[in-house]
Amino acid sequence: MYAKRIARERERIEKVQSHVGIPDRSYDACFAAVETDPEFGKQIRVALAASEDVYREVETLRVTMAKHEVPKTKGMRAQGAGYGRIDLSSGSIYWMVVLKDGSSTIISRRSLADRLRGDTESDNGEPPELGS
Repeated sequence: MYAKRIARERERIEKVQSHVGIPDRSYDACFAAVETDPEFGKQIRVALAASEDVYREVETLRVTMAKHEVPKTKGMRAQGAGYGRIDLSSGSIYWMVVLKDGSSTIISRRSLADRLRGDTESDNGEPPELGS
């Protein structure tokens, strides 16, 4: 089912690594596991789905702070990039970032850290949500 996709990805990695003196062979075991064990592939898909929201939030914060751009806009300057405030209830820093549609969201360092660790609650005792 995924044989063509795996072949394309292997080819892409081989091409990228052709410029490296010592290629990274760590991918081989993962490809073999996906090809031989359908349950492993399912576990990978579940893990990717579970991490998608927090990954996108980290990406949004990184682009705003590192590039001083509104994410996914190719050059629209972010206002107040890198300007953080202290959350008086938790002591954690948070940032307000502008999104592509012109809205904004608040991203808390504490919430990101908790979600990346897989914790089920954020600093206010509530389940973590995107932008909290």
